[in-house]
Amino acid sequence: MKIAFIGYGNMSKSIISGILNSKLALKKDIYVFEVKNYRPDQLISKKNFLKSGSQCAIKFDLIFLCIKPQDMKNALLLNKHIFRDFSLVISIMAGVKVSSVKSLMLQKIKIVRCMPNILATIKKSININYFSGKFLLKEKKLINRILNSFGTNYEVKKESEINSFTAISGSGPAYVTYLLEALVTANQSLGATKRQSEEIALSLFKDTIAMIDNDFSLKKIQNLQKQITSKGGTTEAALKVFNKKRLSNILKQGMKEGKKRADMLGKIN
Repeated sequence: MKIAFIGYGNMSKSIISGILNSKLALKKDIYVFEVKNYRPDQLISKKNFLKSGSQCAIKFDLIFLCIKPQDMKNALLLNKHIFRDFSLVISIMAGVKVSSVKSLMLQKIKIVRCMPNILATIKKSININYFSGKFLLKEKKLINRILNSFGTNYEVKKESEINSFTAISGSGPAYVTYLLEALVTANQSLGATKRQSEEIALSLFKDTIAMIDNDFSLKKIQNLQKQITSKGGTTEAALKVFNKKRLSNILKQGMKEGKKRADMLGKIN
């Protein structure tokens, strides 16, 4: 199977790493088209790293679009020769609608819009996928296998649903790190050292999740919270402040703003 990547940033590298580790394609069969110059690495050989616009007669089984939205028009124009009618294309461009990609194509392509997240670097990405148009069963299976090589797939039936999921899956790791940072700084304010605060915050997240991981549900989360919260105790005192300040609503509002921004980007692109 021969795969092309237009664009070669961190996400491209994570995807290629997943594909190679899963043995879904050989290193010699993965090609990159990039405007930047080649820098030696373990994923792509120099002969497979082609300058955007380079002539290439290879018939690719799959083409990834991993470019910034503002670079899309130029990148697709430079590399138009690698597309054929009914080429299988996966776009991971944030906020770019399928119709925007198709409008720049001379060929009738089959396109999947995928929204991965940074956890692809450890093969734990949450991939929100939208299949535009009709795909053969074997085509869909192939694409899902490729996407599964660096994460878990969730399919949406409407492209507009991607923005709702982006607010949690795409931005989610930033929310988690924000809460971790808040725990670290709060612990420091109570007298713990920076090192102690970092270790405690990380342990709290990892080990609490380990307790509920096997049978994860909202009910289990609530039950664990009740077990820890003694009437008149320290946990109850802290949770009362969180509830009074409406911490849960602040999180919801933040995610709504994230979705709004995704919707706005979709209109632009």
